[in-house]
Amino acid sequence: MSSPTATATQPPLALLEALREPAFYGVAGPVEVRETHASLVFLAGEHVYKLKKPVSFGFLDYSTPARRRLMCRREVELNRRLAPGVYLGVVPVKQHPGGFALGGAGRTVDYLVHMRRLDDTASLAAMIERGGATEDLVRRTAREIAEFHGKAERGTRIDAFGRPAAIARNHAEHFAQVRPFVGVAISEATFAEISTAAHRFIREERATLLARVAGGHIRDGHGDIRAEHVYLQDGIAIIDCIEFNRRFRYADTAADLAFLSMDLTALGVPGLARALVDEYQRASNDDVGPVLSFYSSYRAFTRGKVACLKWARPGRADGARETALAEARRFFHLSLKYARGDTRPVLMLMAGLTGTGKSTLAAALRAVLPAQVITADEVRKRIAGVPAGAHRNDPLDSGLYSHTMNKQVYDALLSAAEDALRLGQDVILDATYRRRADREAARSLAGRIGAAFNAVECLAPEAVVRERIDRRLTEGSVWSDGRWEVYLQQRAAFEPLDELPARERIAVDAALPIFGQVGRVLEHIEHG
Repeated sequence: MSSPTATATQPPLALLEALREPAFYGVAGPVEVRETHASLVFLAGEHVYKLKKPVSFGFLDYSTPARRRLMCRREVELNRRLAPGVYLGVVPVKQHPGGFALGGAGRTVDYLVHMRRLDDTASLAAMIERGGATEDLVRRTAREIAEFHGKAERGTRIDAFGRPAAIARNHAEHFAQVRPFVGVAISEATFAEISTAAHRFIREERATLLARVAGGHIRDGHGDIRAEHVYLQDGIAIIDCIEFNRRFRYADTAADLAFLSMDLTALGVPGLARALVDEYQRASNDDVGPVLSFYSSYRAFTRGKVACLKWARPGRADGARETALAEARRFFHLSLKYARGDTRPVLMLMAGLTGTGKSTLAAALRAVLPAQVITADEVRKRIAGVPAGAHRNDPLDSGLYSHTMNKQVYDALLSAAEDALRLGQDVILDATYRRRADREAARSLAGRIGAAFNAVECLAPEAVVRERIDRRLTEGSVWSDGRWEVYLQQRAAFEPLDELPARERIAVDAALPIFGQVGRVLEHIEHG
């Protein structure tokens, strides 16, 4: 990542330069720097030092040295509840005639949270990414959270934050903070529906919320339990508890659980999310069902808001902004699904001729839904034993593209999709889908499983297709054999998608910027 630079919301440049130097920490290797909207984290050898930026966002105030010292102390104290061996203390940064130092003599200019460095590969998020997260690990995590909640502080002062009026204020603040991003990261219709659903729940389920208060479920919790904060290394450590605003921490224990459950779903492992909730309810003897979707929607909306703030942060590279925007869209989409109580997986077809941008759009949608993308070109080559990067020039309906091979490929697509859908995962099937029979087979599968079904037809002007195919042939493609003559043959044989009802299909102009294409698809699947 790029190095942070000094601004009105950054520490002094001289201090930043000192903190980037290995000698400051007495280590030999390089210092890795990570940045969030509110902190700078310096990873030096086996230790981590976190510097809070001099910022104030309304919900967070690190604007003065005294506030930063208080928040550092509070961060260590609160996080020792779930990560006792990780948070080592608060260290003053001293300035002396020769520069800056950790502790010792001199004038105190700021404060660092001192932590033991954890192995990045041991986080639950990293395990999910490499396919190593198991149900047993998630159930152990659920029991750890349940035990923490059982011991967490409660009382009249904390109970006030679980009452309907306080919950309504939190929601109103969130919606006001996201309002500037409507039309960019979230549509007006989606924003309005989530807002309306939240206020309706608070109004109509007032008795349910008050029963949670009376039942002792409002606790001094964590406030930000997500997969990247859960480490399964020498036991279980859950880091980064919110210290800066008690409103985000004093809450229903179901809201804490919902954060991680929602995050697991967003990471494409809804089966692990179900295991988490199941084990938590068993370990805590708490039925969170009546409020879980409500809090899951709220937590997803929170993550969308934070992604918007990252997107809007000055000085971010275009790639980082695009990633933040896709993240915001993903969480707002998930928030809407929870608000609707819609737990169905999604089966989406990418249909269209070669060169019309199906795979590009599928990859962009994968970052938003999230979904498993299953690509016909890859399946075809694997069945035939053709290595990645090797190409065949077989004509349409012969050789690698014969009717027999096509049937094998489309059957394999459906089989893989069924396996994923039955686990609750969203699936995007990336293929030409030029035949009605193949599309109907996929639609029938969705119906049998109870999945939502949508078909996206990618269209593009011939000049655009020609340019894309020529570029792909020049630059190389891992799987696709698409050529201009194949495009012409497919066009002559393509059967229109008119067998599908309008609510289940959308045509997308692939000549549009990918941002606009994703927006059109999202608007269709969210609101028809």
